[in-house]
Amino acid sequence: MIILYIIIVVIGMLLLSVALKCFDKANLKRFDEQQRLAKLKAFKVSAYSMIFALLLLSMIELAIERTIFDKGFFSLAVIAVGVTSQKVYEILNNAYFSLKNQTQV
Repeated sequence: MIILYIIIVVIGMLLLSVALKCFDKANLKRFDEQQRLAKLKAFKVSAYSMIFALLLLSMIELAIERTIFDKGFFSLAVIAVGVTSQKVYEILNNAYFSLKNQTQV
């Protein structure tokens, strides 16, 4: 049962990342080349961190041999890890704000 759940979540994450890339292409025109590359790299970092969080939480439950996370928390924790890692990567690489929103120092 847990394997089926993991497979469904991974397929959903992949479909979501493809959909976000397609819909975000119009918004990428506001960013310069360095920011575009950083944003695309952030998508990859986010996907890998979500897969890692999914595996880590699953391994914790398997090691303890009982369910300690309900499905709602499990799903939200994986999504939160992905979103947080993506936004932190974008902020650290100066790709969060578009050129119009950046203040000149």
